[in-house]
Amino acid sequence: MSNGGCTSSVGDQITPTDYLGTEYIIRKGTAANERVFILATENATDITITNSGTTNTLINWGETYTLALTDNINFIETSKPVYVFHVSGTGCSLAGAQVPSLFCAGKYDQTFSRSKSDSLGLIIYTRAGFEDAFELNGNASLITAGDFSVVPGTGGEFVVALKYFNTTDVPVNSYNIVTNSEDIFGLGVIHGQTGTDVSYAYLSEFQSYPFVDAGVSEDTVCANIPYPLTGVVGGGSVTGSWGGSGYGTFDLGLTALTNTYIPSHLDTIITPVTIILSSTGPCPVMKDTLILHVDPAPIVNASADQTVCANNADVTLDGAVYGGSNTGFWTTLGTGTFVPDNVTMDALYIPSAADTAAGLVTLVLTSTGAASCAVVTDTMKITITNAPVKQIFRQIQFMPVQIIRDSHFQEQFTEQLLRVNGPLQEMVLSVPIT
Repeated sequence: MSNGGCTSSVGDQITPTDYLGTEYIIRKGTAANERVFILATENATDITITNSGTTNTLINWGETYTLALTDNINFIETSKPVYVFHVSGTGCSLAGAQVPSLFCAGKYDQTFSRSKSDSLGLIIYTRAGFEDAFELNGNASLITAGDFSVVPGTGGEFVVALKYFNTTDVPVNSYNIVTNSEDIFGLGVIHGQTGTDVSYAYLSEFQSYPFVDAGVSEDTVCANIPYPLTGVVGGGSVTGSWGGSGYGTFDLGLTALTNTYIPSHLDTIITPVTIILSSTGPCPVMKDTLILHVDPAPIVNASADQTVCANNADVTLDGAVYGGSNTGFWTTLGTGTFVPDNVTMDALYIPSAADTAAGLVTLVLTSTGAASCAVVTDTMKITITNAPVKQIFRQIQFMPVQIIRDSHFQEQFTEQLLRVNGPLQEMVLSVPIT
């Protein structure tokens, strides 16, 4: 190709159609008259190009759409898989490279070499939020978040950078590695000088290696203990969804990778249950399974509340611990004692004077012997009523009653009564006569 007085050979080895996609990022280099060629592999392929504006077009199988680059950052989206070939370079010297698809392509690390002191630039793109996780030869200061710009048309989801390196940071004849500790990325290299040879190639993979990690492969939990989950989805997709065969629930919903599984008591019947993490997103679905054994939790029954009399307040207990354990111990919120001890389920509880005076005491039965489970408790209340009070009644002798009328028509009642080991006493009642 002839360009501004330079003649350049442009070409690249293209991939099979299995590696094609429908979304591409184009970062313009520093060459004059850069071009992007979009080749359709199917009929009725819609093309949308977003940069400082938006361009829409349609091509059929075997047809090519040519985009003359004027914007530094461009996003290409098509309705069907396409080849994208970018002619770039330095000054009038040109080179060309097939551009990898945006999704499901790339790696967490990529190597490149510098063969001469000519200009060397790296084109790097990744998901927004991960641009601060890059290192070049272990140095995090050489590729920083400030080097990246948002790709238009992606809703802020992706960022891209073009950064040139001197021979101090990247020496001649050096072997170099770019890494990202959090997500995969695409990497292109433009190397050369205007008027001389220029090379341009994408060294990152045209197909990614998706993976899913649900955590350990097998584990055990008690039915009354929440089980923490730390899922990882990577290699192209970064989102996932939890599922499985259990009857429990996921505390933060199905799509939170860092989550908690809340076992159901039904899980103890069908144990072990499977906890499955599946990737979601544009890449092929990957799954990972955790086998979870769910042990039954203790069931504690302190029995029914009781009411006793203060003069007969000793209480025979009838506690029970079963399920995930068969042992436990009694405690009192009062100050009484357990006979013969507090680990006998049918012990005798003897209330203290303070318990009796309070009229109410609460006993607590707590499970033991299930180390993997949370302790389980149950309570019973003992109500202590007052003892009966002894009352003495004296004999009463009634005497005849004499009724006298006076001038005011009142009746005077004189009643001689209460002959109790003593003289008669009189009580006079006056009531009106009507």
